[in-house]
Amino acid sequence: MAGSSIAAGIFRSSPWAIWRSDEPAAATKLVVATKGAPEAVFDLCHLDAARAAIWRGRAEEFATNGLRVLAVAHGRIDASTSVAHPHEVEFALDGLVAFE
Repeated sequence: MAGSSIAAGIFRSSPWAIWRSDEPAAATKLVVATKGAPEAVFDLCHLDAARAAIWRGRAEEFATNGLRVLAVAHGRIDASTSVAHPHEVEFALDGLVAFE
């Protein structure tokens, strides 16, 4: 995803980044991305219990094979919006990243 980074920081223990999209249709929107412990990111995405259980199972499968697991999510906010807490962003889960 192309674009120019405009901010990065930490919401408590969740790293996040914000950038302006190059997509003309999204000119007034900023993209917010986060990554972190699966349970924390699942909570930010407000997953229902069934979906969270499926994703938790996938994360546990990677972890039992000795891999470190992170969840990744993104959302969009209006460029004029000030975000004080990550739960103010409507995050969508992108998936899991597993590595040694």
